[in-house]
Amino acid sequence: MFKLQSIRAKLTALAVLALSMVALTAIAGWWASEQLSEAARANLTSASAIKHQKEADMMHDAIRSDVLAGLLALAMQDNAAVRTAKQDLTEHVAEFNTALSELQNLPLSDSIEGSVTKTLPALQSYAKAADQILNDALAGRAPDVSARGGFDAAFKTLEDTMGVLGDQIEAEALASAANTERLAAWARYGMGAVVLMAAALLLTISAFLAYG
Repeated sequence: MFKLQSIRAKLTALAVLALSMVALTAIAGWWASEQLSEAARANLTSASAIKHQKEADMMHDAIRSDVLAGLLALAMQDNAAVRTAKQDLTEHVAEFNTALSELQNLPLSDSIEGSVTKTLPALQSYAKAADQILNDALAGRAPDVSARGGFDAAFKTLEDTMGVLGDQIEAEALASAANTERLAAWARYGMGAVVLMAAALLLTISAFLAYG
């Protein structure tokens, strides 16, 4: 009877130990999963930021193309083409604003948010200069030196601002990717270490219970 109780006690101890090891492994797995999920969200944010920044950069060049197209149409006395250029300008400015708004809605760093904030007035100045030139073209007037110079200066200012923004987003995306790789490595090593420790502990205590 005493021997049976002793065996039962050992089996109970083994069961408790096994459940403890399972719980420990599950906790380690949960921690690794949470860390990797957070890293994945950061990578997704970086990818979205790059996408919207590239869209804004494309619109920066598209607006200049609209102005050049309008001036060419004016030189050719093609009023329909000038109107088309003006419509395209309106659409591209709207898309530019949308891209920046999408960037502002992302959970980005303070430095990137600051650069986006600086980009907005630069875009407004650029769009206003472009709009003035095409409005003159619609009226059959070629832009004067001041208007063209103002447009070129606004283009350069926005280009510089967008360049800083793009560099910041790219740097944070690379840092996020590197952090994900580190977390993935830690997760693999951590899970492996927990499993090995759990197995070693389980074998040690099992042997102690069997021969103790």
